[in-house]
Amino acid sequence: MRPPWEGRFRVPWLAAVLCLLPLSGCAEGRPMLPSSVAGYAVSGPETRYGPDDLHDYIDGAAEVYRAFGLREARVLRWEKPGAPEIVADVFEMGSAEGAFGAFHHDVREGHPAGIGRESERAGASLAFWKGRFFVSILPSEETGAAGEAVRAIGGAIAAAIEDEGDPPRLAGLLPSASRTVRSVRFVPSKALLDRYFFLADEDLLDLDAEEVEGVLASVVPREGAAEDAYRVLIVGYPDEGAVGRAAGRFLEGYLPDAGESGLARTENGRWTAVRRVGGRAVAIALDAPTRDEADSALGEIAMREGGEKP
Repeated sequence: MRPPWEGRFRVPWLAAVLCLLPLSGCAEGRPMLPSSVAGYAVSGPETRYGPDDLHDYIDGAAEVYRAFGLREARVLRWEKPGAPEIVADVFEMGSAEGAFGAFHHDVREGHPAGIGRESERAGASLAFWKGRFFVSILPSEETGAAGEAVRAIGGAIAAAIEDEGDPPRLAGLLPSASRTVRSVRFVPSKALLDRYFFLADEDLLDLDAEEVEGVLASVVPREGAAEDAYRVLIVGYPDEGAVGRAAGRFLEGYLPDAGESGLARTENGRWTAVRRVGGRAVAIALDAPTRDEADSALGEIAMREGGEKP
């Protein structure tokens, strides 16, 4: 059976309301939240899904959650007489980075709700991540009262998650807000990178290797408009040898005309550049509008990695 939010990437807002091990002061599998919130009461038992049967609940998006390290998804329904039903889904991921990735899989264009590490209000619905949990809450109808109840439920869930969690370290190296970074994605595998930006059939950057992961972001140029946005990709590696191999493979397979400069104009007339950053990362500007823009973005990333202020 397909959930009511089909067509939109949603997370089983399950046990957000429930007790998951890292939730403070609770035993595994034991609900923590009050039986009623804002006049709504839990209706029926929770439903749980693991990596192998999540497709029974969210057909089409289960692979994405698995790629971000899904451990378990829980679904809880809340009802109030004469009011829209509210469904709370909670994804427990293997790490805070995975929860960050699940939240950012969708382009976030709504308003922050001040819940969890990052959140979004879109109409009466709410999505947020905190610790290793990604939570999505959706009413069956868009009403002001339902929206307030969704917020109350979300606040209760977030309060029950003890660990704050941190975004991927590499996200902190991206160009500053003055460059209007949008759509930051966590890409711990080639399959996930392919969903957002296809480089090649081959895994040129070894994203499927152990201890390798990346972040991808859309960046608006310093001297440009939103339509001139390009991508910046940073991939981290376990050692300098892995960095060198990946950088060399990328130059050979994707940017053979770059030479030692690591920068070249591609067939679409835009500029792509690659640079080793520190001892354990590779930074790539993809389809920047000018040579200077590509070089400047990578220079800013290198400065951040070196602890300097751009």
